[in-house]
Amino acid sequence: MTIFTDPAILKNEISTKLVDGDFLTEVDFLLQALNIVDSVLPIVQHASIEFKENIYLSENINLRLDLGLKFPNSSTPDFVQTIPFLGSEDVDHSKLTNLDSPNAHDTLLSNSGDFMTGNLGLGDNWINAKGVNNYGISFKRYTSNQENLLFASNTNLVFDSDKSKLDSVAGSANAWISFDSTTDPVTVNTSFNIDSIEKTSDGKFKIIFDQNLEGDYIAIAKSNGHATDIEVTMVNATCCVRKPDHCTFVVQDKSNQYINTKQNDLVILSIR
Repeated sequence: MTIFTDPAILKNEISTKLVDGDFLTEVDFLLQALNIVDSVLPIVQHASIEFKENIYLSENINLRLDLGLKFPNSSTPDFVQTIPFLGSEDVDHSKLTNLDSPNAHDTLLSNSGDFMTGNLGLGDNWINAKGVNNYGISFKRYTSNQENLLFASNTNLVFDSDKSKLDSVAGSANAWISFDSTTDPVTVNTSFNIDSIEKTSDGKFKIIFDQNLEGDYIAIAKSNGHATDIEVTMVNATCCVRKPDHCTFVVQDKSNQYINTKQNDLVILSIR
């Protein structure tokens, strides 16, 4: 029995025997059929064949390509890929094309300090030294227009200039205001997270926060108790009503009379 590796030779063998008058027995046809069956795989392995249909490989069967791959629908249809692509981790960046252009790969972060050309969306992934979860910082979007920057519980904000460390802002003021109530309207000297202040009557004020405070909060109030900034009188200054969106500030003298004073300060501490 003869095994063929070239379809042209096999065709020629069959054609020659078909015109031979002695090659007409049933046994001869069966033997030639066996030659064809046994020659299919060697022909596929060795001959240059252009397949017209898809080729399906059964499970656990590998396809070996010794000469490479060509993709006719690519931008370089004549290019033959002879090196296997094992994933992006094995890509040598120094061998990428167009590296000498001003903005060769705008989707990559440059290690040379060049500017990015667009916004960088990270989802809710963590940014840290090792690329692991629950370390460093992460961004969390709550609504279409609200997003928070999260610090992991094992991450601190350290200032390189003096090595001071901040692991919580619970001790920071969430709102403050310093104002003069002897003027009309009230003069605000400085403030933070304060939307407005309203004098409801002498010595009584409503202070509205710019952003609501969550939970209970501490209010530290003081006043110099006088209409000028050079005299001090013993008075009682306090924050009475405490709501998430506002609080009230009152000043009384020793006679329990509500009075306007030159210097009034309120500092609020809370976790919001």
